Amino acid sequence: MPPSASNSTKKTAIGAAIDLCCGLGGLSIAAQRCGIEPILGLDINNAALKTYLSAFPGASIIEGDISEQSILDQSRAVATKNNSDKVPLYIFSGPPCQGFSVAGPRDPLDPRNRVITAVSKAIVNLQPEAAIIENVPSILSPRNSKRLASVLNPLFKGGYSVLRIILNAQTYGVPQRRRRAFLIITRKKISEVEFRKNLTKYQKPEITVEEAFKGLGRPPVRLKNRQKARLVVGTPSNHIAMRHSKEVRAKIAALGPGEGPLSYRRLRLDKPAQTLISGHRAPPAHPTQARSITVREAARLQGFPDEFQIYGNFGVQLQQVTNAVPPPLAESVIRALLDTVKQ
Repeated sequence: MPPSASNSTKKTAIGAAIDLCCGLGGLSIAAQRCGIEPILGLDINNAALKTYLSAFPGASIIEGDISEQSILDQSRAVATKNNSDKVPLYIFSGPPCQGFSVAGPRDPLDPRNRVITAVSKAIVNLQPEAAIIENVPSILSPRNSKRLASVLNPLFKGGYSVLRIILNAQTYGVPQRRRRAFLIITRKKISEVEFRKNLTKYQKPEITVEEAFKGLGRPPVRLKNRQKARLVVGTPSNHIAMRHSKEVRAKIAALGPGEGPLSYRRLRLDKPAQTLISGHRAPPAHPTQARSITVREAARLQGFPDEFQIYGNFGVQLQQVTNAVPPPLAESVIRALLDTVKQ
Protein backbone atom coordinates (compact mmCIF):
# COMPACT_ATOMS: atom_id res chain seq x y z
CA MET A 1 0.00 0.00 0.00
CA PRO A 2 1.53 3.37 -0.98
CA PRO A 3 1.72 6.23 1.51
CA SER A 4 -1.52 8.15 1.76
CA ALA A 5 -1.80 11.83 1.04
CA SER A 6 -0.83 13.84 4.07
CA ASN A 7 -0.81 17.30 5.50
CA SER A 8 2.22 18.69 7.29
CA THR A 9 2.34 18.76 11.08
CA LYS A 10 -0.19 21.07 12.66
CA LYS A 11 1.06 24.50 13.68
CA THR A 12 0.05 23.89 17.28
CA ALA A 13 1.90 20.57 17.57
CA ILE A 14 4.86 20.36 19.93
CA GLY A 15 6.20 17.39 18.01
CA ALA A 16 5.67 14.92 15.18
CA ALA A 17 5.06 11.22 15.80
CA ILE A 18 6.06 8.15 13.81
CA ASP A 19 4.24 5.01 14.95
CA LEU A 20 6.12 1.84 13.97
CA CYS A 21 4.05 -1.38 14.13
CA CYS A 22 1.20 1.06 14.65
CA GLY A 23 -1.72 -1.39 14.59
CA LEU A 24 -4.93 0.57 14.91
CA GLY A 25 -3.15 3.47 16.63
CA GLY A 26 -3.29 3.28 20.43
CA LEU A 27 0.07 5.00 20.83
CA SER A 28 -0.81 7.61 18.20
CA ILE A 29 -4.02 8.56 20.02
CA ALA A 30 -1.96 9.08 23.17
CA ALA A 31 0.67 11.10 21.33
CA GLN A 32 -1.95 13.32 19.71
CA ARG A 33 -3.57 14.00 23.08
CA CYS A 34 -0.16 15.18 24.30
CA GLY A 35 0.26 17.57 21.38
CA ILE A 36 2.50 15.32 19.29
CA GLU A 37 0.87 15.00 15.88
CA PRO A 38 1.00 11.59 14.12
CA ILE A 39 2.58 11.96 10.68
CA LEU A 40 3.27 8.32 9.80
CA GLY A 41 1.88 4.91 10.76
CA LEU A 42 3.65 1.76 9.57
CA ASP A 43 2.39 -1.80 9.84
CA ILE A 44 2.07 -5.04 7.86
CA ASN A 45 -1.65 -5.38 8.63
CA ASN A 46 -3.83 -3.87 5.91
CA ALA A 47 -7.02 -3.75 8.00
CA ALA A 48 -5.20 -2.09 10.90
CA LEU A 49 -3.83 0.55 8.52
CA LYS A 50 -7.34 1.25 7.27
CA THR A 51 -8.42 1.79 10.87
CA TYR A 52 -5.37 3.96 11.50
CA LEU A 53 -5.94 6.18 8.48
CA SER A 54 -9.60 6.64 9.41
CA ALA A 55 -8.53 7.90 12.85
CA PHE A 56 -5.59 9.99 11.62
CA PRO A 57 -6.45 11.28 8.13
CA GLY A 58 -3.61 13.79 8.27
CA ALA A 59 -0.99 11.07 8.59
CA SER A 60 0.62 8.90 5.94
CA ILE A 61 0.58 5.11 6.13
CA ILE A 62 3.08 2.55 4.87
CA GLU A 63 2.29 -1.14 4.61
CA GLY A 64 5.53 -3.03 5.12
CA ASP A 65 8.15 -4.55 7.43
CA ILE A 66 10.39 -2.06 9.24
CA SER A 67 13.25 -4.58 9.13
CA GLU A 68 13.49 -4.05 5.35
CA GLN A 69 15.88 -1.28 4.31
CA SER A 70 13.58 -0.09 1.54
CA ILE A 71 10.73 0.41 4.02
CA LEU A 72 13.04 2.25 6.41
CA ASP A 73 14.20 4.52 3.59
CA GLN A 74 10.60 5.17 2.58
CA SER A 75 9.70 5.97 6.19
CA ARG A 76 12.51 8.50 6.45
CA ALA A 77 11.45 10.20 3.21
CA VAL A 78 7.79 10.41 4.24
CA ALA A 79 8.66 11.66 7.73
CA THR A 80 10.88 14.40 6.31
CA LYS A 81 8.17 15.50 3.88
CA ASN A 82 5.38 15.48 6.47
CA ASN A 83 7.31 17.30 9.19
CA SER A 84 7.58 20.54 7.24
CA ASP A 85 7.36 22.59 10.43
CA LYS A 86 10.52 20.89 11.71
CA VAL A 87 9.12 20.20 15.16
CA PRO A 88 10.88 17.58 17.33
CA LEU A 89 10.39 14.01 16.11
CA TYR A 90 9.19 11.23 18.43
CA ILE A 91 8.92 7.54 17.65
CA PHE A 92 6.44 5.19 19.32
CA SER A 93 6.19 1.46 18.77
CA GLY A 94 4.36 -1.57 20.11
CA PRO A 95 6.03 -4.40 18.14
CA PRO A 96 4.76 -8.01 18.16
CA CYS A 97 5.22 -9.71 21.53
CA GLN A 98 3.99 -13.27 20.96
CA GLY A 99 7.47 -14.75 21.27
CA PHE A 100 7.93 -13.16 24.70
CA SER A 101 4.40 -13.37 26.11
CA VAL A 102 3.66 -15.81 28.93
CA ALA A 103 0.30 -16.41 27.23
CA GLY A 104 2.02 -17.71 24.08
CA PRO A 105 4.59 -20.37 23.22
CA ARG A 106 7.41 -18.11 24.53
CA ASP A 107 9.73 -19.15 21.74
CA PRO A 108 12.93 -17.04 21.82
CA LEU A 109 13.45 -17.93 18.15
CA ASP A 110 9.99 -16.73 17.10
CA PRO A 111 10.60 -14.70 13.91
CA ARG A 112 8.30 -11.99 15.23
CA ASN A 113 10.89 -11.25 17.92
CA ARG A 114 13.25 -9.77 15.33
CA VAL A 115 10.84 -6.91 14.70
CA ILE A 116 11.57 -5.23 18.03
CA THR A 117 15.30 -5.25 17.22
CA ALA A 118 14.52 -3.73 13.82
CA VAL A 119 12.52 -1.03 15.61
CA SER A 120 15.47 -0.11 17.84
CA LYS A 121 17.74 0.11 14.79
CA ALA A 122 15.15 2.26 13.01
CA ILE A 123 15.07 4.63 15.99
CA VAL A 124 18.82 5.15 15.72
CA ASN A 125 18.50 5.63 11.97
CA LEU A 126 15.67 8.17 12.21
CA GLN A 127 17.18 10.05 15.17
CA PRO A 128 14.09 11.16 17.12
CA GLU A 129 14.19 13.46 20.12
CA ALA A 130 12.87 10.53 22.19
CA ALA A 131 11.10 7.23 21.65
CA ILE A 132 8.97 4.71 23.51
CA ILE A 133 8.79 0.97 22.86
CA GLU A 134 5.97 -0.97 24.54
CA ASN A 135 5.90 -4.73 25.07
CA VAL A 136 4.97 -7.49 27.51
CA PRO A 137 6.65 -7.44 30.95
CA SER A 138 8.42 -10.74 30.31
CA ILE A 139 10.71 -9.02 27.81
CA LEU A 140 12.54 -7.70 30.87
CA SER A 141 12.86 -11.13 32.50
CA PRO A 142 16.29 -12.81 32.85
CA ARG A 143 15.40 -15.55 30.36
CA ASN A 144 15.02 -12.89 27.66
CA SER A 145 18.24 -11.04 28.52
CA LYS A 146 20.02 -11.91 25.26
CA ARG A 147 17.09 -10.83 23.14
CA LEU A 148 16.72 -7.62 25.16
CA ALA A 149 20.42 -6.90 24.68
CA SER A 150 19.91 -7.08 20.92
CA VAL A 151 17.29 -4.35 21.33
CA LEU A 152 19.23 -2.15 23.75
CA ASN A 153 22.72 -2.33 22.26
CA PRO A 154 21.91 -0.50 19.00
CA LEU A 155 20.27 2.24 21.06
CA PHE A 156 23.27 2.57 23.38
CA LYS A 157 25.69 2.64 20.43
CA GLY A 158 23.47 5.28 18.81
CA GLY A 159 23.90 7.57 21.81
CA TYR A 160 20.55 6.95 23.51
CA SER A 161 19.77 6.15 27.13
CA VAL A 162 17.01 3.66 28.03
CA LEU A 163 14.84 3.57 31.14
CA ARG A 164 13.02 0.26 31.65
CA ILE A 165 9.74 0.27 33.55
CA ILE A 166 6.70 -1.99 34.08
CA LEU A 167 3.27 -0.47 34.65
CA ASN A 168 -0.31 -1.69 35.14
CA ALA A 169 -2.92 -0.05 32.91
CA GLN A 170 -5.63 -0.17 35.59
CA THR A 171 -3.70 2.46 37.57
CA TYR A 172 -3.99 4.94 34.69
CA GLY A 173 -7.68 5.00 33.81
CA VAL A 174 -7.99 1.72 31.91
CA PRO A 175 -10.75 -0.70 33.08
CA GLN A 176 -8.44 -3.68 32.67
CA ARG A 177 -5.62 -5.33 34.60
CA ARG A 178 -2.89 -5.16 31.99
CA ARG A 179 0.80 -5.07 32.91
CA ARG A 180 3.09 -3.70 30.20
CA ALA A 181 6.79 -2.95 29.85
CA PHE A 182 8.02 0.36 28.45
CA LEU A 183 11.46 1.25 27.18
CA ILE A 184 11.77 5.03 27.57
CA ILE A 185 14.45 6.13 25.11
CA THR A 186 16.05 9.57 25.46
CA ARG A 187 19.13 11.40 24.25
CA LYS A 188 20.11 12.28 27.81
CA LYS A 189 19.71 9.93 30.75
CA ILE A 190 16.64 10.68 32.83
CA SER A 191 16.08 9.88 36.49
CA GLU A 192 13.78 6.93 37.17
CA VAL A 193 12.83 8.56 40.48
CA GLU A 194 11.75 11.75 38.70
CA PHE A 195 9.98 9.83 35.95
CA ARG A 196 7.95 7.79 38.44
CA LYS A 197 7.21 10.93 40.44
CA ASN A 198 5.81 12.56 37.31
CA LEU A 199 3.81 9.43 36.50
CA THR A 200 1.96 9.62 39.80
CA LYS A 201 0.30 12.85 38.59
CA TYR A 202 -1.54 10.85 35.95
CA GLN A 203 -2.80 7.98 38.07
CA LYS A 204 -6.58 7.60 38.19
CA PRO A 205 -9.11 5.71 40.31
CA GLU A 206 -9.94 2.15 39.30
CA ILE A 207 -12.64 1.79 36.65
CA THR A 208 -14.92 -1.25 36.78
CA VAL A 209 -16.44 -3.15 33.87
CA GLU A 210 -19.84 -1.79 34.86
CA GLU A 211 -18.56 1.78 34.57
CA ALA A 212 -16.79 1.01 31.28
CA PHE A 213 -19.93 -0.43 29.67
CA LYS A 214 -22.24 2.33 30.92
CA GLY A 215 -24.59 3.57 28.19
CA LEU A 216 -24.04 0.65 25.83
CA GLY A 217 -27.34 -1.05 25.04
CA ARG A 218 -27.88 -4.65 24.03
CA PRO A 219 -26.19 -5.07 20.63
CA PRO A 220 -27.75 -6.51 17.49
CA VAL A 221 -26.61 -10.02 16.56
CA ARG A 222 -24.52 -10.74 13.49
CA LEU A 223 -26.58 -12.42 10.78
CA LYS A 224 -26.14 -16.06 9.74
CA ASN A 225 -24.85 -15.26 6.27
CA ARG A 226 -22.12 -13.01 7.71
CA GLN A 227 -23.84 -9.86 6.55
CA LYS A 228 -23.38 -6.94 8.86
CA ALA A 229 -26.11 -6.55 11.43
CA ARG A 230 -27.81 -3.19 11.19
CA LEU A 231 -26.95 -0.97 14.12
CA VAL A 232 -29.66 0.79 16.08
CA VAL A 233 -29.50 4.55 15.61
CA GLY A 234 -27.18 6.00 18.25
CA THR A 235 -25.29 2.74 18.79
CA PRO A 236 -21.49 3.09 18.52
CA SER A 237 -19.74 1.36 15.63
CA ASN A 238 -18.39 -2.18 16.15
CA HIS A 239 -21.07 -2.94 18.76
CA ILE A 240 -22.38 -6.15 17.17
CA ALA A 241 -22.66 -9.45 19.03
CA MET A 242 -21.36 -12.79 17.79
CA ARG A 243 -24.04 -15.27 16.79
CA HIS A 244 -23.79 -18.09 19.36
CA SER A 245 -25.41 -21.51 19.23
CA LYS A 246 -28.05 -22.38 21.82
CA GLU A 247 -25.48 -24.64 23.53
CA VAL A 248 -22.89 -21.88 23.82
CA ARG A 249 -25.45 -19.42 25.16
CA ALA A 250 -26.46 -21.96 27.80
CA LYS A 251 -22.83 -22.53 28.73
CA ILE A 252 -22.23 -18.81 29.18
CA ALA A 253 -25.46 -18.33 31.13
CA ALA A 254 -24.33 -20.96 33.63
CA LEU A 255 -21.11 -19.11 34.45
CA GLY A 256 -20.82 -17.02 37.58
CA PRO A 257 -18.84 -13.76 37.74
CA GLY A 258 -15.18 -14.41 36.99
CA GLU A 259 -15.83 -18.07 36.12
CA GLY A 260 -15.07 -20.00 32.97
CA PRO A 261 -12.12 -21.06 30.82
CA LEU A 262 -9.80 -18.57 29.15
CA SER A 263 -12.29 -18.40 26.30
CA TYR A 264 -15.68 -17.08 27.46
CA ARG A 265 -14.44 -16.33 30.98
CA ARG A 266 -17.18 -14.17 32.45
CA LEU A 267 -16.34 -10.59 33.32
CA ARG A 268 -17.20 -9.19 36.74
CA LEU A 269 -19.22 -6.00 36.89
CA ASP A 270 -17.51 -4.78 40.08
CA LYS A 271 -13.90 -5.22 38.93
CA PRO A 272 -11.69 -4.19 36.02
CA ALA A 273 -11.39 -6.86 33.33
CA GLN A 274 -8.54 -9.33 33.27
CA THR A 275 -6.00 -8.86 30.47
CA LEU A 276 -7.59 -9.14 27.04
CA ILE A 277 -5.62 -11.73 25.10
CA SER A 278 -4.95 -11.49 21.39
CA GLY A 279 -5.53 -14.36 19.02
CA HIS A 280 -7.67 -16.47 21.34
CA ARG A 281 -10.70 -18.17 19.85
CA ALA A 282 -13.25 -16.22 21.88
CA PRO A 283 -13.39 -12.94 23.80
CA PRO A 284 -14.58 -12.84 27.44
CA ALA A 285 -18.24 -13.34 28.25
CA HIS A 286 -20.44 -10.35 29.04
CA PRO A 287 -21.04 -9.97 32.79
CA THR A 288 -24.87 -10.12 32.60
CA GLN A 289 -25.81 -11.33 29.10
CA ALA A 290 -25.35 -14.83 27.61
CA ARG A 291 -22.85 -13.81 24.93
CA SER A 292 -19.25 -12.83 24.42
CA ILE A 293 -18.40 -9.15 24.43
CA THR A 294 -18.50 -7.07 21.28
CA VAL A 295 -15.51 -5.37 19.65
CA ARG A 296 -16.80 -2.03 20.96
CA GLU A 297 -16.97 -3.39 24.50
CA ALA A 298 -13.41 -4.72 24.12
CA ALA A 299 -12.35 -1.29 22.84
CA ARG A 300 -13.86 0.35 25.92
CA LEU A 301 -11.92 -2.06 28.12
CA GLN A 302 -8.79 -0.86 26.32
CA GLY A 303 -9.69 2.80 26.77
CA PHE A 304 -10.54 3.65 23.13
CA PRO A 305 -13.19 6.32 22.46
CA ASP A 306 -16.47 5.25 20.85
CA GLU A 307 -15.88 7.39 17.76
CA PHE A 308 -12.87 5.24 16.91
CA GLN A 309 -14.12 2.99 14.07
CA ILE A 310 -12.39 -0.37 13.59
CA TYR A 311 -12.25 -2.10 10.20
CA GLY A 312 -12.06 -5.73 9.05
CA ASN A 313 -14.07 -8.84 9.92
CA PHE A 314 -14.93 -9.61 13.55
CA GLY A 315 -11.76 -11.61 14.25
CA VAL A 316 -9.53 -8.99 12.63
CA GLN A 317 -11.27 -6.16 14.51
CA LEU A 318 -10.91 -7.95 17.83
CA GLN A 319 -7.25 -8.73 17.21
CA GLN A 320 -6.53 -5.07 16.45
CA VAL A 321 -8.13 -4.05 19.74
CA THR A 322 -6.52 -6.70 21.93
CA ASN A 323 -3.07 -6.11 20.40
CA ALA A 324 -3.25 -2.37 21.06
CA VAL A 325 -1.57 -0.27 23.70
CA PRO A 326 -4.33 1.23 25.91
CA PRO A 327 -4.36 4.94 25.03
CA PRO A 328 -4.84 6.25 28.62
CA LEU A 329 -1.80 4.26 29.79
CA ALA A 330 0.33 5.40 26.86
CA GLU A 331 -0.78 9.00 27.34
CA SER A 332 0.33 8.91 30.98
CA VAL A 333 3.74 7.56 29.98
CA ILE A 334 4.21 10.17 27.24
CA ARG A 335 3.18 13.03 29.52
CA ALA A 336 5.56 11.81 32.23
CA LEU A 337 8.35 11.62 29.64
CA LEU A 338 7.70 15.18 28.47
CA ASP A 339 7.56 16.43 32.06
CA THR A 340 10.83 14.68 32.96
CA VAL A 341 12.91 15.84 30.01
CA LYS A 342 11.91 19.43 30.78
CA GLN A 343 13.38 19.19 34.28
